[in-house]
This record gives sequence, structure tokens and C-alpha cells, in this order.
Amino acid sequence: MKQTIESKKGEIFFRKKLVKYQVEKTEQIEDELNSTEIENVLQERMGTTIADMNYLKSKDVNISFYVEIGAERCQRALVLENDFTSEGIAVDLSFDMLRSCDYYSRAFDKKNLPLRICCDANSLPFKNNSVPFIFTYSTLHHFPDPGIIVREIERVTSPGGNFFSGVEPVKQWLHIGLYDPGSMYSDKVCASGNLKKLIDYFFAKKHCTETRYDIVENDEISVADWKKAFGVFNIKEMSVHSLKYLNFDLNSKLQSWLAAMLGGMTKGLFQKPGEQPGEVKTDDILMCLLCKSDIVQGHEKYFCHKCGQIYPVRDNVVFMLKPESLQEFYPEFI
Repeated sequence: MKQTIESKKGEIFFRKKLVKYQVEKTEQIEDELNSTEIENVLQERMGTTIADMNYLKSKDVNISFYVEIGAERCQRALVLENDFTSEGIAVDLSFDMLRSCDYYSRAFDKKNLPLRICCDANSLPFKNNSVPFIFTYSTLHHFPDPGIIVREIERVTSPGGNFFSGVEPVKQWLHIGLYDPGSMYSDKVCASGNLKKLIDYFFAKKHCTETRYDIVENDEISVADWKKAFGVFNIKEMSVHSLKYLNFDLNSKLQSWLAAMLGGMTKGLFQKPGEQPGEVKTDDILMCLLCKSDIVQGHEKYFCHKCGQIYPVRDNVVFMLKPESLQEFYPEFI
């Protein structure tokens, strides 16, 4: 099952509201983090990204050239560009999230920005076998079938290239949704003690603000489903982090069973067979969505040298959507 038009529109609408609330401070959203709170969360996420990327480098993973899918505010891409001097591209369906990168680069004093592309993860504007390193965080569960997106990621990953997936929810078999605890960022939930959080983990219904906007929050993806989705790659390592202190290696049958019972968050490192290419640059990977030819950068636009299709640039964000999708989601930029 593919993501619906309504779900995509919900993503765009909700992320725009978040930017108005957390960056522009012109709107309020009940049960969402304010500007100070989200910056604290982003700082923590950036610290996690630094640790993850250092680990990947220790495993001889080349993290440049990279593409981040579902980059939202680009906080992790900013880490790669500034803390690791990597070069790459941050992509997201939300134009407003991508443009907010300018604000957060100043907030976190990270001057080097990624190339930002507004596109659909179902149709990535990259050539087959072209990107040496792709990563996502908390992105794949926003699709009814994450396997569709993983197959698209595998298409554009270069031979010998790596895909890193972090922080995706795993279905928890030992769970009974008896009551509604409130939204995950509500004052009530955030103020809960450790015992209350443990009880909620096993007995509370899942509640997230995003679902009010038709955004998919698919927390029913089992360990087996995740393994199947990632099976288009060679699975180098895959684990589930559960209940704060437990970490299950999914190469073990027993630990896989425990992970299925308790649920948690999965992450993994996956590789496409083959030998990695040499140095890769942006011009080497961009592809016209209509005729599959090379993309050329012009003044305030990108365009296809073969069919002439234009991909506009607004606020330093490139729109690389098919014409019908651009009309559906961003008619103001046509």
C-alpha cells in the first residue's frame, strides 16, 4: 500500500504549522514543543547523530557523499556538513521544514548547509546506483509499507554503498491499549515519572499529534516485517533498543523474539553488494523525473538539458517533484 495524497498533504500542512509555531512564532499548536523545547530536542538528536556517524566511520562506512531522506529541519545534515565536513543532500516533502534549516544553522552555529531538495521519497530524483551513503531517522514508519521506500533507496544506492536507518518503531506484542495517556508532547505526559512511563509503555494507547492531520504513524511494523523490508540489501547489522536500557541483536533468534515481545526502536546498517565508485558530486547523481536525463543548475532553477523540464528554487530549496505533484502540493510555486 502506498502513501495517500491526503497523507502527503497532511505532512506538508502540519510541518508548515510547526515552522510557524517553533520558528516564526506566529501560531500555537496544542501539545507540541515550543521553540526552546524543540531546540533542546534537536540538540540531543544532533548528539546522537555525531555518535552514530563516528560509529559508522569506525566500521569503514564512507559518509560522504550522502543523502538524508526525511531530513525535516536538516539538523542531522548540518552535523554531517559541519562536524564531519561531509557533502550531501537533505530531502523532504516539506518545503517549510527544509527552509527552516537557515534558522537552525544560525541557532546551532553550523554555517555549512546541505543542498536541500523538496521531493517525494516514492520518486527520488537520483540516478540508479549513484549515492554512496543514504540515511534516515524516524522516517520509514510514516509510510503504510516502508518496503516501498526501502526499494527506492536501494535503487539509488551505489554498489558497495551503505544505507543507515535509525529510530524506527517496532510492533510490541506485549501491549494492551487500555487508556489514552494524552499526546506524547503534552505537559501531562512529559511530566510523568519513570513508573508511570513504564505502565504506559505496556498499557496505554499510542497517541501522537501528527495523526490528527492524516499523517501515517505506523507502529505496527513487526521485527519480521522490518527484516523483510531491509532484505533488498545485505543486512550488516540490525538491533532493537527497548525500555531505555535493553538492546537486542536481531541476528540472534532469541533476541529477535524478545524484541518482538517488548517492541522498541530499531536501527540498522545495510549494504548494497559491489565495489564503491570514486568521488561523487551532486551533478553526478541528479536525474530528471520525466526523462531520466541529467539535471543542470541554472539561475534560480534547475532544468533538464534533454526535455527542458524546469525544477524551480525557492528560499534555497529545489523543488524536484513531478509536474502533477508540484501542482497538487505547491501550486503557488508554479
